[in-house]
Amino acid sequence: MDMEKPGNHIFLIGFMGAGKSTVASALSKQLGLELMEMDAELVRREGMAISEVFDKYGENYFRDAESKLVCDLQQMAAKVVSCGGGVVVRPQNVENMKKNGIIFLLTAEPETIYERVKDSSERPILNGNMNVEYIRSLMEKRNSFYKQAADHVIATDGKTVQDICKEITQIVGKKGKGPQMWKKELEVAIEAAREAGKAIREIYDKPENYDVEYKQDNSPLTAADKASNAIIMKYLKEAFPGYAVLSEEEKDDKTRLENDLCFVVDPLDGTKEFIKRNGQFTVNIALSYQHQAVMGVIFVPVTGELYYASQGDGAFLQKPGETPVQLHVTDNIDTESLKVVMSNSHGCEEMDRLLEKHHLTNFVKIGSSLKGCMVASGEADIYYRHNPTMEWDTAAMQCIVEEAGGIFRQMDDTPMLYNRENNRNDKGFYAINCQQNRLY
Repeated sequence: MDMEKPGNHIFLIGFMGAGKSTVASALSKQLGLELMEMDAELVRREGMAISEVFDKYGENYFRDAESKLVCDLQQMAAKVVSCGGGVVVRPQNVENMKKNGIIFLLTAEPETIYERVKDSSERPILNGNMNVEYIRSLMEKRNSFYKQAADHVIATDGKTVQDICKEITQIVGKKGKGPQMWKKELEVAIEAAREAGKAIREIYDKPENYDVEYKQDNSPLTAADKASNAIIMKYLKEAFPGYAVLSEEEKDDKTRLENDLCFVVDPLDGTKEFIKRNGQFTVNIALSYQHQAVMGVIFVPVTGELYYASQGDGAFLQKPGETPVQLHVTDNIDTESLKVVMSNSHGCEEMDRLLEKHHLTNFVKIGSSLKGCMVASGEADIYYRHNPTMEWDTAAMQCIVEEAGGIFRQMDDTPMLYNRENNRNDKGFYAINCQQNRLY
């Protein structure tokens, strides 16, 4: 979704002291969106405190100014908006808000509200009535307006700001409504992947600098793997210090299992292809949220092609110097004409039997996560992988395939999850354009 497009706001409504300002501030930082404090914006526009506006012009004048601001928001880029406590009293405000975003009602008990606002001098409607019973009565008068306006209701009592933000992002993600949820993560991952790709390419062009080692599992490790990993880790840790990272080239820190947000990184996917100098290797960066791959970036150092996706926002391919193009899987269900993509370095008997059984003769062998990218872009229809892989081999690919309209599952048809105790994908997996091509 285009973040510059007007509308697509997240509106937080509720009684004063419900936590709108605090939650909006945290949410805007998490999503990389601009924050608007409606009351603060009205103070800026009027050139005086809200209490002064009430004293000088009265409440109706203030409500008119509030309504104008709601209308103006229709022409503004997506924001997290902390609304004034009385904005929903006017039906036209609610109508305009619903047209241009999603409305969350934050609630709290009167006693909680009192504790939060009792020391504030910027609550003119409570002047002379700063007590729990008056707050309760005022809340009762407004509750019907709040509930009618709200798309979703979130109780804030006893919850941390992080808990509340998590509930909001989960709901928005499921609805597919509102701004791109992983905008900042995607931007940082793209920049990190490109920079890592530059470092890889510099080494690739000088074979004498490969410096190949072999790890305990006999898989190769080069200077390019190390350089790429260092760059990516620096970007991710600086931008998201509270997120966990699972990288092929880092010691596994099991505290990641306690974190809902975990980047899954393969600094150089296809090291064997790198050593063979066939160009079929990539940089893979994904984000797992509550074990789901919600963002994926795959960069191809040799061609400069960039594949990327985030949950609910589609998958895209950007070639050097060109505008990104949205990806879509094919609708081919003619078995004999299916284009199959296979591993270049990891053949297996199961795949040979599949080709023979279904008379599949249109196939191509290629390395790294490029196979999944080919399914997402429509260059291939199916990709079956029987051999074990690791989380970092599949996370970014899965998000891109699924956002292109494809299906990505383990061979037993169960979902592929991430940030697990066991990083190995033991069951194998498939990435296909449609369910009719589930050939087993």
